[in-house]
Amino acid sequence: MVINLRLRQSILVLITNEHKHMTRNPLWLTTFIGLILLAVAVGASGLQADSMWHDEQLSLLYAGGLTDTPINPLDTVTRIIERESGQAPFYYMLLSVWGSLLGWTVFAARLFSLMIGVLAIAWAYRLGADMHSPLAGLWSAIFLGASAFFSAYLHEVRTYSLLVLEILIVLTLYWRLLQHRQSWLMSVLFVLVVTATLYTHPFAIGAIGALGLYHIVLAPRKGTWWRLFILFAISGILFLPWAVPTLSVIANRVENNTRTLTIRTNAEVIRDMLHAFSNGVWVFLLLILPSIPLLKTQHSIRLLWFTGVIFAGVMLAANQASEMINHVRYLMPLLPAVALLMGIGLAAWVRYRKIAIVILLAWSVVGFISAPTFGDLFYTREEHIVFHITFPFQQIADDIRSDAVANDAIAYYIPYHSWAVNGIIDYYMDGILARHIITDELGEGSDDPQAKVAGFDMFLGDAGRAWFIVDRTVAPDDLLPDYEKIIDSRYVLCERTWDTEDVQIDKIAQIKELCHPPNTPLMTFGESVDLLDFVHQQTTDYDIFYSLWSAQVPADTYSMSLQFIDGDGNQVHQIDNPLPIGEFAYRIDRIPRDTLPDDGDIAVNGVVYAWQTGERLRLADGGDMAQLLVIE
Repeated sequence: MVINLRLRQSILVLITNEHKHMTRNPLWLTTFIGLILLAVAVGASGLQADSMWHDEQLSLLYAGGLTDTPINPLDTVTRIIERESGQAPFYYMLLSVWGSLLGWTVFAARLFSLMIGVLAIAWAYRLGADMHSPLAGLWSAIFLGASAFFSAYLHEVRTYSLLVLEILIVLTLYWRLLQHRQSWLMSVLFVLVVTATLYTHPFAIGAIGALGLYHIVLAPRKGTWWRLFILFAISGILFLPWAVPTLSVIANRVENNTRTLTIRTNAEVIRDMLHAFSNGVWVFLLLILPSIPLLKTQHSIRLLWFTGVIFAGVMLAANQASEMINHVRYLMPLLPAVALLMGIGLAAWVRYRKIAIVILLAWSVVGFISAPTFGDLFYTREEHIVFHITFPFQQIADDIRSDAVANDAIAYYIPYHSWAVNGIIDYYMDGILARHIITDELGEGSDDPQAKVAGFDMFLGDAGRAWFIVDRTVAPDDLLPDYEKIIDSRYVLCERTWDTEDVQIDKIAQIKELCHPPNTPLMTFGESVDLLDFVHQQTTDYDIFYSLWSAQVPADTYSMSLQFIDGDGNQVHQIDNPLPIGEFAYRIDRIPRDTLPDDGDIAVNGVVYAWQTGERLRLADGGDMAQLLVIE
């Protein structure tokens, strides 16, 4: 007893001296701030690095970022219930508030995950210091902040960085309450955070359940034990309204085998878990071993080991029974315990402090370098193909956005699984004047090949220009040659704007003049309406007139008129339409061949006028009508 008392006193003195040393030594503060800045830099580098994918699009959908109606966080609950997704609403409610303040760009939405993740790193320090020492807190924060697995979710519009933060806060409040800190405020916060965690992700039930089981089985039954027991019970009762429908949805998906695209065996789950928690270098997992000798003397280590093992065991058992784990991210609640066990165990390695620092540096270097692409490693080839996880949707849209105008068309040749990408394409195409379609959705969802080909023909319609985007990540179906045949019959190739391993994009146009409009206008009406080009083509059935404009004028103000004059000066036909406006715009007018007389020359004159008043815009020579061409 005396020896144990002296040992505890010695440890207390060591921790107190260490705390004083860290607070007085600017190197420790610099290290912590540097860690935070590095984590922010790595996370920020991914905010715009790639396009969002299916799950991120669902996050925006649930949060209300894809609707035109006013945003109400409570609508999130309705959207989740209607889709029977089994999701928990708390993260999406927070994202709804965040988006209403900062906007609904992918950058802004991902920034929310980054800010939450930075708070989680700081909280890891606080919890490590509470459980062992400030040094353990610093090193736990380093293990979390430099985790490539964690960094991957600092720039993804998903719930996982919030889940890590909540687990850390729950453990902190539980640990402090367990240490007989009887604060009603802390008790209320404990209930609120535990309940919020349960409402953040369905698998948080396993993490909170593991902590509750620890409290019942191993926590000392004295002091605040009964208070904590009651607080757990209150939190569980508050979660019941959502627990019942959530578990019902999950059970239904398991029963009908509709819950996931691919499944993972427990061997695959364990393999991915070891890879994720070791920065891809499995030898780093040995860093958890120094915490094992502390199991005999430190309640905090027993708490972390027990909850971690129980949570992992429950998840693996559930997966064995129902094949419900399709990604290692579902084990994210385990990461705080792993980081803390590594940090506390290494901090207790007093005699080998220099070696520990070298290990931390190695962990950080490996983690930060591998972070940008680390998350992609855990998706199967089938998931990459279906979800187009690295497909450059944003870059494609940005390239086309600067060129596409009204009457253009954009066709995505994606022959399979359009459900996984249609929302993403709609998001990135928003604001582009050209219409767009995914070939898999042609024919109104019909599997009839003829209906899809006819739908493609109808979609192109009279588009003067089009972009045909071919997804090369999947094998083409039998309809691609039919689509290409329609294109070849109507269009000329302007240029192949993309030609990569993943995607091919052909920009096409009915006439070559539409490919690259001239910079010098043929004539100018008024001060700001430039006619760039005027082209006439004849087919067997039609006379076709292409007028190319640059009109920087208010919308719905001016009209253009084509007047057809025969050799005797008589007007034989007239076409009036709204003037296309914009930096570049065009119009295509067709008239049947038998509309115009065929026994003489026909002059085609152009007029631009204010349709409400009839006032015509003048040309440089003072006239108000220009001869555009003569049909011989």
